[in-house]
Amino acid sequence: TVVLDPTMLLNAAQWSAMERKPGWTIGRNYILTYYLGETQDRKTIFNQLYSNNQQYKSYQVIDISDPNIPEQYAIAPDEFLWLVHHAAVMITDSFHGTVFSVLFGTPFCSSPRIDGNASMQSRLDFLFELLDIKREELITDVKEQPAVYCKLEDYRQNSIAFLQDALNNVERIHRERRI
Repeated sequence: TVVLDPTMLLNAAQWSAMERKPGWTIGRNYILTYYLGETQDRKTIFNQLYSNNQQYKSYQVIDISDPNIPEQYAIAPDEFLWLVHHAAVMITDSFHGTVFSVLFGTPFCSSPRIDGNASMQSRLDFLFELLDIKREELITDVKEQPAVYCKLEDYRQNSIAFLQDALNNVERIHRERRI
């Protein structure tokens, strides 16, 4: 049995209850970038983003993967949640960056990442296939795909039921061994 990644076992409201706005100044509208590896497409993505929507040129870009900007690079997990939740767009090569974008309904661009010679795309491809996320444009907006949330909720309930059943079986086995 395949269960959802643990981050997906909670819904957006549960994650939102844990978020906290960073203390440093954030413009009203911003594009959040979060890269874990080398991605050759960054410049291409921004050129395409700006040509598709001129309004984005006026948005602040927050790059939480740039160690040269310490206040953005050293964010806490609760601040990460807030930033993803409130971004106009999330651009990432991270599985969890994409997951939180999906959960919060934040439009996102999930770009391929290569670490060494290994592609990290298989987890994302599986996620997109599992939830039937259509990615026809540079930016994917799952709010425009309501069936994604129905599938996610079904998988969430099935995953939680499986995990609870597995834990109950472990407890039962331990009780039987004590007798």
